[in-house]
Amino acid sequence: MQKSGRNQIFDEIKFHYLDSLIGAVVDAKMKIGELFDNVNEDEHKTYVIAEIGINHEGSVDRCAKMIRASASAGVDAIKLQTVDASRCYAADTESYKVFSEAALSEAETANMFQLARDCGVDAFTTSGDLQTLKWVDTLNPAAHKISSGLLSCAPIVKEACKFGRPVLMSTGMSGTATIDQSVEIARQLGCQTALFQCTSLYPCPIEKLDLSAIGGLSKRYRMPTGFSDHSIGVHMAPLAVAAGARLIEKHITFDKNRSGFDHSISLETDEFAEMVTLVRQAETAMGQADKTVDDVIVEQAQQFERRLAAAHDLPAGHVLTIDDLLFMRFSKNVDAIYSHEASSVVNRQINKSISAGQSIKWQNLS
Repeated sequence: MQKSGRNQIFDEIKFHYLDSLIGAVVDAKMKIGELFDNVNEDEHKTYVIAEIGINHEGSVDRCAKMIRASASAGVDAIKLQTVDASRCYAADTESYKVFSEAALSEAETANMFQLARDCGVDAFTTSGDLQTLKWVDTLNPAAHKISSGLLSCAPIVKEACKFGRPVLMSTGMSGTATIDQSVEIARQLGCQTALFQCTSLYPCPIEKLDLSAIGGLSKRYRMPTGFSDHSIGVHMAPLAVAAGARLIEKHITFDKNRSGFDHSISLETDEFAEMVTLVRQAETAMGQADKTVDDVIVEQAQQFERRLAAAHDLPAGHVLTIDDLLFMRFSKNVDAIYSHEASSVVNRQINKSISAGQSIKWQNLS
């Protein structure tokens, strides 16, 4: 809920013009169901999530601006954090203080979900307790998210998997035993599930990111696997795509120098747009695993592949040896014999003289 006495000036720092975008035509976004519809197809399409979390600091107006900014940056989904502090944290903890100040009401959360849908992006949240999880589900979220800190909490995992929606699980504090337990719960309930490789350090140094675990998780559990990025900057997300990530989650803010909450590990909106561009470039660059030669390369190969030519003057009737041959690139297309066919030429007799450097053609052989 919005608190009195907050710094309202911050609401207008950046992207104040985005209010006008709500009625604009929105680019087609990836929907979460596509992750599971195309597990073996179109595998390089990446579901990008802007983690607003609690960076709105309890201001519904700021949250709305962040949703619009996220959609404008090209994301496929936005995610909040919805926590009843009194049910999750002791009153003397810092977490209790932070989440109490950053709470949105049920009605405000419902409005933010609808705004996201109006902007063309999916909306969901991380729920911190069973009661919150139940009312959040009535808002028709695109999925439920299990945070790294809750992955070992089997009752919440089980409840989230009962609603018939996809469940996304972060693994930043868990080894395979805990992940095995949560994945098994999801499978028993027939729940579509995706995992995130992440490391619960804020910020996370590059050497602790373990991007290779993306492929390891995907291979072990045979489900879409992504990367929840707590590093600084825009460059790790596209590397994660190259490592096999099907989902990318990253915090977004209007001011990463602002104190508290998750601002310091977030990207500002222009940086987030840059990251999305890099992610799209990475998924395009991944191409296909099967090694094929497309028409453009075939045309190029005709100009660059080597053909057979005479290494020296060859008289008519000469029987060719390998030493008689050059493997030459010609300035224009000629019907000379390809170099890979040299073994079929050796020991063949030529029926006309061929000057040094001239191409050798099939019709020159007896």
